[in-house]
Amino acid sequence: MTVTTSPQNPEIHDPCADRIQSEDSEWKAERLQVSQQDGAVLARPALSDVADLYAHNRELFAGCECEIQGESLSDLRVQTREELLDLAVAYTSQIRQEPVTRPSSDGLICDGHQPLLFHSGVWAKNFVLGGLAKKLKATPLHLIVDNDAWSQSGVMVPVNTTTVPTKQQIPYATVKGDQPWEETLVDDPDMFYAFGKNVSDAMAESEVIPLIHECWPQAVEAAKKKWPLSDCLTVARHHMERRWGLENLELPMSRVCDSKSFRKFFCHLVSHMPCFRELYNQVLGEYRKVNGVRSHTHPVPELKEREGWLESPFWVWNTNSTQRLPLFVKQEGHQILLASESEPFASLDLSPELKPERSLEQLQTLFNDGWRIRSRALTTTLFARLYLSDLFIHGIGGAKYDEMTDRLMTRFYGVDSPGYLTLSGTWHLPLNSADSFAEDRKQSLQQELRDLIYNPERVLGDSLPEEMRSLCDEKQTLIDEQQRVEAGERLGDSQREHHRRGCERYRRLKEINKSLSRVAAHKQDEIQKELDKVKSQIDANQILNSREYSFVLFPEEKLKSAMMALTD
Repeated sequence: MTVTTSPQNPEIHDPCADRIQSEDSEWKAERLQVSQQDGAVLARPALSDVADLYAHNRELFAGCECEIQGESLSDLRVQTREELLDLAVAYTSQIRQEPVTRPSSDGLICDGHQPLLFHSGVWAKNFVLGGLAKKLKATPLHLIVDNDAWSQSGVMVPVNTTTVPTKQQIPYATVKGDQPWEETLVDDPDMFYAFGKNVSDAMAESEVIPLIHECWPQAVEAAKKKWPLSDCLTVARHHMERRWGLENLELPMSRVCDSKSFRKFFCHLVSHMPCFRELYNQVLGEYRKVNGVRSHTHPVPELKEREGWLESPFWVWNTNSTQRLPLFVKQEGHQILLASESEPFASLDLSPELKPERSLEQLQTLFNDGWRIRSRALTTTLFARLYLSDLFIHGIGGAKYDEMTDRLMTRFYGVDSPGYLTLSGTWHLPLNSADSFAEDRKQSLQQELRDLIYNPERVLGDSLPEEMRSLCDEKQTLIDEQQRVEAGERLGDSQREHHRRGCERYRRLKEINKSLSRVAAHKQDEIQKELDKVKSQIDANQILNSREYSFVLFPEEKLKSAMMALTD
């Protein structure tokens, strides 16, 4: 069956239609970018203002009167937090291999990311999370987005750092197809176990002792217990955070999506899918227009329609075949039919008018039968911000996405969207051969080379041979003539003569420059060789000063001081 995108239909007859709001804040393109300078941090709003934002969000939710399928949003938030904190305590106890005390605070701050060995600018969010939670007497919760497709099988390491720097990929697993992190196991134990030593060996020339020494043994122990790959990587990261004093709770999105609270969220959305889909595509179109995006797949594709089946913002797969597929739904009477991209597989006793109790039981049965229903990018943060947290911390990419989530929340649920913190940073590996002035020298040399081609007399000066000085005088005369023409003077008795003299002037200037350039040829060669060296240094700088290197490559003394400064 062909999948097509249907036009927006303004005459949707749906119980949620009266909650559609089109009057929200003016949408302007945001340019979020962190400086490439070592130690730079981007925080929007400023970290000093986050306490006020946190208080504002809590006040906003306290005064919210939104009702969702017969329950108030306030009650749903309490239920969600109670259930997910229990799950987070259980999971964190598992990866620590020791009991974790359930926090008593009623405040909750969250961040989230895929279970990658990500770069330090991403890791910084976890330290800001821990620091803010301590200051505001809230609970810090890191959501592990293991429902995303597996996107990393190793890390890039800088090698030959004292000669001609390049990057080398050091793998810890073999590449597979589009399968979610939560279903991915350690497929090559020998490769995984050797990863820490292989990284250290690759970095030996740089004399950096990487964090991998300290944290990889924990990942290896988890792999020997046959834990999923995402858990093994999480254990390594969480070990370093605890070693430095963080006490953040951890919770995979796979466990979130299997919770009763998330299933309520799911049931509400799919039972109002015509309305939600229209708003989703509407907001996506506005985002693309505001940001000048022409791609039909960026930042996310539209939700499509297929012969009465509506694409929902959720993934589905069965554990017998773990490739993620879009979940399609169709309302038929008081039932909602569910289909993967290929064929129907279940139905729920659910409609906009029905409470979801029966469908919650049916979803549990589907889970027991191996079916997995998971959130996609926007619904992950929509749930985390609306149902769960008092404050969410985004990186730059997530913050751009959530410009759409803000408007979806306002238009679909009829509530003001809570503010979030955008946080990222830049930290360089301590590779001392980088040249911070190379870019300035490149521009200077390029200008000098251009002058040698078009104005060689400027560069050669007194070293210009005597026989060439008359050419310089002639060139200056021609230039003065050109300037008079540009000021409006006509040369000769006719337009034809004026044009002829212009052509002759252009030809003669070109001849003179060519003659002068021949004299400067040796100088051009010298500058070109120097320019090539500087360009090579700039290429080296891009490798040596990249902000994208995994946190496991850094020496502990540098990264610990940088990260812990963010908790103050």
